[in-house]
Amino acid sequence: MFTTRSIPVLVVMTAMSLLLALAMSLSAGSDDTLYKQGETYAEAYQFIRSNYVEEVDPEKLFYGALKGMAEAVGDVHTTYLAPAEYESAKAHTSGEFVGIGVYFRTLEDGRQLILAPLRNSPAYSAGIRPGDVIEAVNGNPVKGINSYAVQELIKGEEGEPVELTIIRHDTGKAEKMTLKRAKVKIESVVSVGFVDGEKEIGYVRVEAFSRETADDLLAAVKRLKKEGMKGLIIDLRDNGGGLLNQAIKVSDLFLDEGVIVSTRGRTPDSNKVYRARGGNTALPGNCVPIAILMNRGTASASEIVAGCLRDHGRAVLVGANTYGKNSMQTIKEMEGGKSALKLTIAHYYTPNNTSLDDGLKPDVEADIPVEKWVKIMRKRVESELTNDGKPYVDEEDVQLAAAIKKVAELIQK
Repeated sequence: MFTTRSIPVLVVMTAMSLLLALAMSLSAGSDDTLYKQGETYAEAYQFIRSNYVEEVDPEKLFYGALKGMAEAVGDVHTTYLAPAEYESAKAHTSGEFVGIGVYFRTLEDGRQLILAPLRNSPAYSAGIRPGDVIEAVNGNPVKGINSYAVQELIKGEEGEPVELTIIRHDTGKAEKMTLKRAKVKIESVVSVGFVDGEKEIGYVRVEAFSRETADDLLAAVKRLKKEGMKGLIIDLRDNGGGLLNQAIKVSDLFLDEGVIVSTRGRTPDSNKVYRARGGNTALPGNCVPIAILMNRGTASASEIVAGCLRDHGRAVLVGANTYGKNSMQTIKEMEGGKSALKLTIAHYYTPNNTSLDDGLKPDVEADIPVEKWVKIMRKRVESELTNDGKPYVDEEDVQLAAAIKKVAELIQK
């Protein structure tokens, strides 16, 4: 039986569903199938709300249905962003958000591996370090759920507490800690300096592609050039990407002309070719050789930059094979901007018409096992935070060593 409280909601939702189905039917030439699907949705909604063993939040059912439709296309990058998720996504590309300030990656076994805490963040202050694993948020296990869902659990108002259960990398023991959410600023360019004794090889580590990345990188490169830089290493390891326009602007910093990236999809608007404009080149005349550091965590916007500069003979790629995110998403705002559909509309191609689907293979291969890389990252975080962002050089970082060697060879040519 329906409860009295559920009747108004059910009536409204049923009406909405039927109107939606009717609208789709009319736009598609009175397709009866779409109308019947709308009726089926309303029937299922009513049955769940009335008969499930516990009371169900109607908003969860609504957004769950939309998520299911989006994810049914079979593309991991296509999804529906409920209001809180959409706010979180916008905040992370704007360069500032409220949270605990930590980068993490969902591993193949479903664990949430912490890559690094951000500077001056609640996570860093609480002692969270690379290699730790998030086991639960406010008592809710997070193994096997997607990153958006984990972000949703962590997200909250500034000053509010959130309880994390962390598996410590060093001991393997679980530890509960309560952090207060705070406003955290994302610094896309986090380390700048020289990595060789002669101070000829400059180094810049780019952690994300947010709104100010190109400007920050240009300023860093100009500073290094003024200080005598003859070769440059751009570290894009574990940079999961970000804004496409920033990837294009960053690539443009090192090119005088030519294609940066092209996109191909089903619609005319999704088929585009992005070209260098010239005139704002950070290192004019190809006067400084460049090596780009990359690994399995290098994805999306980072792959666009790396693929572009290699195809133009502007950079050599050093490290391990990249992630291989070949798809471009558009954000279709819904409900007046309250929520959004994130939909894959095109695939990326480098200037030489290479797909990014299988990732980029390095010109100079140097691999680091995960456990060793975690140890390097832990020491790197401490060094950068206590040495004003100066580069951390570790003898076990064979990828950085290979990049230094290659750039030194190119300088001598």
